[in-house]
Amino acid sequence: MTPADNAGGNQDLSGTRKGAQNSGSGKPAKKHNSGKGKNYKGNQGGKNSAKNKYAKRVDEVSAGGLVVDKTGTKGLLIGRLDPKDASHERLLWSLPKGHIENGESPGQAAIREFHEETDIEINTDLDLVGIIDNFNDDGTKRGMMFVFLQNTKDKKDPDLNKATHGHEHTSCKYFKLDDIPKQKEVEQLYDIIKKVLK
Repeated sequence: MTPADNAGGNQDLSGTRKGAQNSGSGKPAKKHNSGKGKNYKGNQGGKNSAKNKYAKRVDEVSAGGLVVDKTGTKGLLIGRLDPKDASHERLLWSLPKGHIENGESPGQAAIREFHEETDIEINTDLDLVGIIDNFNDDGTKRGMMFVFLQNTKDKKDPDLNKATHGHEHTSCKYFKLDDIPKQKEVEQLYDIIKKVLK
């Protein structure tokens, strides 16, 4: 088994595209050892299952990576246009993240998604620092996201022009805690970040 299997994510950098949670409990962050623990909810029952026809939609499970610069004071966030904003100017800031694919652990998904969205390669030395619940507009739970932390010793600059999925975003840059836009959509993420950054 490789380390990745056990791994389970203001300076305006060149990450701007041209043209255009510690666990949250106060306890030290825990190493994430498995992508499918006892609370893992996968797709249960084949397509021939008697219950499958009426089964409730399985929660979306995703993973994201929070990379903190070598000073320990800035975290890398990625911004995309808010589809609900009529002005088409407001950016929603979050982590590079995405759905966990079949056969992946949450940590592996965080590493893959981080590279696809920022062109930055992070190693397998990740800490699980929080889990965020995602909700629909009507308040019903839609799914959850595993948040992984990596503190870097070297400077890692994002490049949305080179990133495979960089076109999905408008900007990517490092923020100090006080400079992170206060947005209701990412309140849970902000609570995680403020316990991580110095």
